[in-house]
Amino acid sequence: MKTQIYLATARSLNVIEGSNRTWRGEVRLQDQQVQCVSVGSRLKERVYCGTFGNGVYRSDDAGATWRPCKGLPNQNVMALATADGGDAGRPALLYAGTEPSAIYQSSDGGDTWHPLPGLLSLTSAGEWSFPPRPETHHVRQILSDPCFPRRLHVAIEAGALLRGEDGGETWRDRVPGGPRDTHTLAAHRSAPGRLYSAAGDGYFESLDDGDTWRRVMEGLEHGYCWSVAVSPSDPDTVLLSASKSPRAAHSKKFLRISLSIGAALMSHGAKLWTVFRIRRAAGCPSSHEMISSGVCFTWLRKASFIGQQIAALSGRNSG
Repeated sequence: MKTQIYLATARSLNVIEGSNRTWRGEVRLQDQQVQCVSVGSRLKERVYCGTFGNGVYRSDDAGATWRPCKGLPNQNVMALATADGGDAGRPALLYAGTEPSAIYQSSDGGDTWHPLPGLLSLTSAGEWSFPPRPETHHVRQILSDPCFPRRLHVAIEAGALLRGEDGGETWRDRVPGGPRDTHTLAAHRSAPGRLYSAAGDGYFESLDDGDTWRRVMEGLEHGYCWSVAVSPSDPDTVLLSASKSPRAAHSKKFLRISLSIGAALMSHGAKLWTVFRIRRAAGCPSSHEMISSGVCFTWLRKASFIGQQIAALSGRNSG
């Protein structure tokens, strides 16, 4: 079984394919500020890539060739997500989140777009601000709920974690006690309603689809969380990257990552967090070359060795 990895950097997209110890990579979309990657929800050979300044690109051959998706009003794309339409009669949907914060939906693979209303009319919108560019803010992530495809969870950097119903036609604002600066949000098909948030203000979990949240910090060495991934085979196995501060997270120095195994995360706090120290491997991009400067994870397959399970930004398995 081959694994395909899409690695987004500040200057290109790297498409890496292989299995076991045999891997090869190709550089695509050179000189593009690649921000995000999303694999099609139905057609796994279809891949979308979001860039800052040049909108969305689409590949129909697993990253070998790319073409621009025209017509998107805002070309500063910070987040992408794909979702089934909810039933066999609905087309697959593509969502793009931009800077300044807005969300656009396409039902034809990015050929045409329409804006989703109501985002900036939410009460908290006046408080949204991205610290490095405080005059603006952006959509950091769009998560299509794996159990309820017409439900969206949207992270605004920084200021809110929102929930959209009916494919984003209506929105619920942030809730008290929830994360304010979510960098990565995860869900699990085997745990309906459970959400995992790696945020600048800590690590949070919800068991009711974001209605209420619990901040789970006991046992963690650092509180500035960047990326979270959940084992496909076990919703209680969580991989989290964190650092002591934004500056430390986005520098060339090592970060700390933590692995929580078993249900103890929810029932006993975070006392089973096991801490690993990692450094950049030779030949890998430095943090200044990576758009998502912290450590980013996605689970590719079940395995006992942690190094086999980590990839950057987006991956897919092919037969």
